[in-house]
Amino acid sequence: MTAASAEPALEVPIRRSDCDPAGIIYYPNYLDVFEDAIEEWLGAGYRSLVLERGMSLRIVSVDCQFVAPVRMGDRLALRLRRAALEAGRAVLALEGAAAGLPRLAARLTAVCVELGTERCVEFPPELSERLAALEPTSS
Repeated sequence: MTAASAEPALEVPIRRSDCDPAGIIYYPNYLDVFEDAIEEWLGAGYRSLVLERGMSLRIVSVDCQFVAPVRMGDRLALRLRRAALEAGRAVLALEGAAAGLPRLAARLTAVCVELGTERCVEFPPELSERLAALEPTSS
């Protein structure tokens, strides 16, 4: 999979540490899964963005519908698409499935922040290009 492609989906193994005592992923842990998936799609350049350039992609809004439980041992297939992209704001659509069945749909709003000042800034060109390369949503 290329870092900015929505095909094929990124598969995330759901481990015991992700789950509640019933063996179902504990809903706040989805945010960690989403963050890891976005970092994976954006590739190694994201690391240098944070460590060398002092910038971060921050999730400022999450809307998630949980269609069915994701359980310990499942492999959650995540698909990331671009719903909207502006100079310093991106709306990302994320779909999750396990065992071929839909499990969740989320919309995440991300902004680019300058570390230290916590000021929102425009996406640097390389990050903007990777976000723009994501498959757009149909809506």
